[in-house]
This record gives sequence, structure tokens and C-alpha cells, in this order.
Amino acid sequence: LPPSGTSSSAAPGDTSAHDAIASAIAVAKAKVGSSRDDRWARINGALRTLGRVTDGHATKLTPYYDTGEAYRDMWRCVDAAKKSVVWHTYICKDDNVGRITLSKLVAAKRRGVDVELLYDSGGNITGRGRLTAELRATGARVITYRPFHRHLWRYFRHWMDWRQSPALRNHRKVLVVDDEVAFIGGLNVGDDYAETTVGGNGRFRDTMCAIRGPAVQHVIEVCRDTVENQEGAELHPSGAQRWRQWARRVAPARLRAS
Repeated sequence: LPPSGTSSSAAPGDTSAHDAIASAIAVAKAKVGSSRDDRWARINGALRTLGRVTDGHATKLTPYYDTGEAYRDMWRCVDAAKKSVVWHTYICKDDNVGRITLSKLVAAKRRGVDVELLYDSGGNITGRGRLTAELRATGARVITYRPFHRHLWRYFRHWMDWRQSPALRNHRKVLVVDDEVAFIGGLNVGDDYAETTVGGNGRFRDTMCAIRGPAVQHVIEVCRDTVENQEGAELHPSGAQRWRQWARRVAPARLRAS
């Protein structure tokens, strides 16, 4: 149809003008769709330099804007876990939401599920021993990521080598259940990060996403890499290689494009 405020010169009953306009609109939509596809193809090409890229059509992504809903679904998955639960977080507080979360991990371990909890020592100053004591007692893996004082000593002992710096922290917030569903995003574990509907105070609002499909394997690899390389002895070889590839291939192309 013609733009608002204008009239069509086509005679009544003459559909040729309308057909031409409809055809032009279809062509424009096809071009927009094509340009969008091309843009994502370029983005995926750049990402492949740093790591593998999963077919987006095979992966289901569910965003959570309501932190209460996110926590309910994460807890529900932990309650239903049959094989494994891996929960990595920057902050894990000794408060209501923290204790609820830990109680669910304890229950999962007691029914025979393999449980791993990793929290960052820089994000948890007090209460962590009391909070995780029961989970440790069940035999679950409770990992304190890069204890600050230990790495401060190593940092100076290695002549302030950046790879030993106590400033290298883990800010990932990741939950993987049964290697089938993963949650990633900005939610730490604590009252400040959860709505009042699940026992929090709603101080902060962060987004979380649930992932189902092939991309879950990528998240599992990230979790393994976090644990295996937390001592910071050296940069992971594959990571260094990917960044060199990015510098050689992607960066020059972007500079030329600009």
C-alpha cells in the first residue's frame, strides 16, 4: 500500500500497481533478511577463530528476565538431577538463597548425584566454610577458586608474573545438570540476586539463560577448563593459539573494513 497521506494512481480494479508494490516489499524484506543472515555468518566466522560454533537451529535458548523464575527453574533441575550437577559462581553467600541452594546440592549428592560447586575466593570473604561444610561432608567437590593469599605469595615469588596474579578471578555463573541443560548469565548465588518470591531481596536484577542442545557441551568444556587451569601455571595452549589466530585473521579484516 502507498505511504500514509498519499493516494494511489491505480484505477479501481487495477491490481497491477498493488502487485508491483507487494513485489517491491517482498524484495526489500528478502534483502533485509539476507543482510541479517550475512551479518550473523560474519560473526560466526569470527567466533570460529576462537572456538567451535554450534548450529543455532539445534540449540534452544530460554532467557529469564525474572530472577525468581530463573532460580525456580535452576532449583527444579537440581532437584530432578540423576547423574551430575556442576554449579560455578563468583559469589555464593551464606544467606537464605545461598542456604536453599546448598541444601539442594546436598540432597542431590545424598541421592547419588555427582556434585561440584566452585566459588571464587575473591567474591566470598566470610561464611563460606560454614555454608559449604555440610556439602563437603557428603563428599561433593567444593572448589575455592584461586585462594587469594596463596596466589598473592606465588605472585611475588614468581616476580609478579601476571599468570600468578591474585587479581585473576572467575566471574562465570554457570550451572550444568546431567550434561543436558545449562544455565549461564549474571546470577550469583545469594539474596541480593533473587526476587522476594523465592526468598531473596531483589536488590539486583540480572539475566540468566537456559541452554538445551549441542551448545551444552561447550559450556561443559568451559567448566572443565575453569577447574583444570585455575592455578594459572600457564595460559591454556588452545586459548593462546585461538587468540593468535584472531590477531592474524579477524583483526586485520576489521581494520580494513573500518
